[in-house]
Amino acid sequence: MDNSNVSGAKENTFTVQGQPYDLSKSTIRGIESAYLTKSADTSNGGDPDFTMDDVKFWVGTGTNKAALVIEWHDGKTPDALVWGYKWNGDAYGIDMLREIVKADPRLIFLTHMTGSMGYTIAGLGYNINKSGSHYLIYNNETNNPIYPVNGIVTTNAYNYDSWTYSDAADHWCAGWYNGYWSYWTKDSLAAAWGYSSWGASSRKLINGSWDGWSFLDDMSQWEGNQLGSKFSAALPD
Repeated sequence: MDNSNVSGAKENTFTVQGQPYDLSKSTIRGIESAYLTKSADTSNGGDPDFTMDDVKFWVGTGTNKAALVIEWHDGKTPDALVWGYKWNGDAYGIDMLREIVKADPRLIFLTHMTGSMGYTIAGLGYNINKSGSHYLIYNNETNNPIYPVNGIVTTNAYNYDSWTYSDAADHWCAGWYNGYWSYWTKDSLAAAWGYSSWGASSRKLINGSWDGWSFLDDMSQWEGNQLGSKFSAALPD
């Protein structure tokens, strides 16, 4: 048995010979207590107490589940917000992000199609107070608001540093040269977060996996900005 795909107390999923195994239907109850009490490895950042059972905002349908964490590190709260994604078949990190942004009217996403490597995560914003305008501004052109479609604005160049958000009181971070969204992934709750050398378009999700986007504004660092130790569940309106 392989119990590496731990994804929270109520998930009850690990694999036998590569196949999902439902512990709730099993007679091998002795494994269950050890399996369910596994905690997150926080040696590389993350909240050890937050599991998929704590997710409040789920998007999609299917038997597979993954979690998305977005952390701005901007001093505004709540930060390090978490959403959940359900699907069947094949899905990638970019699919999860798109579907969550589409479903949550408080999120806004700036992206760029770069060619064979797919889409970059150029900017992410969140309407903390659920008030005010919700659009992007390019190069300080305040008379030319750019509204999202399904939560998404697309740019055609590496000009991410020049985009701002309509409400300074809310979360917004974008960048490529002066800062960037670092990508952290893990395939089970118990695993440590790892800095990804791949983009969201290349990240194939598995049941129980976690994706984290953490903004880095100190370019003296190389491999990203670790996720903090306190996650909060994003809430549906």
